[in-house]
Amino acid sequence: MTEVTLPAGSLLFHGTIEPFEGALEPGIDGVTWFADTPAIAQTYIPRSGLTVYFSTESLVQPSKDKHIQEVQRLVGLNFDLDKVKWGRLGKAQSYAVPDEEPWSTSGIGAQHDLWRAVYDAENEQKALEAERMELAQALRRGDDLGMGMDEARARYVELAREILDKAEDAGAADDAYRANMGAWEREVEKRLFDLGYEPWRRSPGRPGNHSWEFHVSGDTVLGPGGAAEGRLYIARPIRPLKLWSFARGESDLQNLQYHNIEGFQRAKEKGYDGVLIDDFAQSEEWGNYMHLSVGLFPATIDDLDVTVVPATYEEIQTDNYSTEAYPDEVQPYLAGLLPRYRNPQNPSRRSKARRLKAKLNRGQTTDLAALKRKLMR
Repeated sequence: MTEVTLPAGSLLFHGTIEPFEGALEPGIDGVTWFADTPAIAQTYIPRSGLTVYFSTESLVQPSKDKHIQEVQRLVGLNFDLDKVKWGRLGKAQSYAVPDEEPWSTSGIGAQHDLWRAVYDAENEQKALEAERMELAQALRRGDDLGMGMDEARARYVELAREILDKAEDAGAADDAYRANMGAWEREVEKRLFDLGYEPWRRSPGRPGNHSWEFHVSGDTVLGPGGAAEGRLYIARPIRPLKLWSFARGESDLQNLQYHNIEGFQRAKEKGYDGVLIDDFAQSEEWGNYMHLSVGLFPATIDDLDVTVVPATYEEIQTDNYSTEAYPDEVQPYLAGLLPRYRNPQNPSRRSKARRLKAKLNRGQTTDLAALKRKLMR
């Protein structure tokens, strides 16, 4: 282990979405963590409290899911939930087409009528099958059916024919429904695109049924690129701080240094103000992003000059680690306090590959040659 002195006046940053008031509070490890740049600190502010994923198909029917209802309100698809008949599993079995255009017009509103024809034909087929089964069981038991045996057998055969006819009706209705089923989906997707949303995953086999990602804060579905508001704590020590460094220039995801609670306790007992470790931020762009973190013990927090500003999740820009919440230019400096330390704050080729592969999977690019060139930089 190495002893490190953090000079008075050094900049430290802590990002959070937690609602606590007053001074910074330590976690269960007894330490409050800081980064040396706002960009790193703000990756610890979740973009939202919840991320939900829906297919377009799931957005064009009434739902008990409050987040689907919120997205439907965003695109103007307003079902009267009081008029919905729900099945046992909570799925809408029948519902009224919204009165507003374009949902009520023939081209789009017809989709519901076609779906209802499928539903009715299938239910009639099931009723006939149940009647035939009941008749067959009664014949086996020798029940008094109020008709002769020949008449009962004739009815059984007739039911079989009616079931086949209803199956054909249901099949024809389903073909008509599927031929027109994209009308509502296309309108919903058009409106999502107009609002600025992009599919999380495109559906090449069925263009009208992409998958969509929505960030949620509380009960509110955030707009495209939206992020829940958190806070950025900007701290400057009013005196030099003595840190016990566990950092080695590399870290093992199977043996994370921030789990070393016993080591932190030993450093505290030896009179250190805090610790310095190799850490990992979770970046949407870069994946696991290695950086250095300073962990301060509760008694040291009183020796910080702290300013708090509103902040949201922002992606790491490796040429300048400033953010909208802290626009002054800033660069990582903690590695410079350690002799012969390999600065980890450069995304590895593996990180780049992961990021570029994610873009390819989401359909955001198809230029494989360009991807290879970027990867080899």
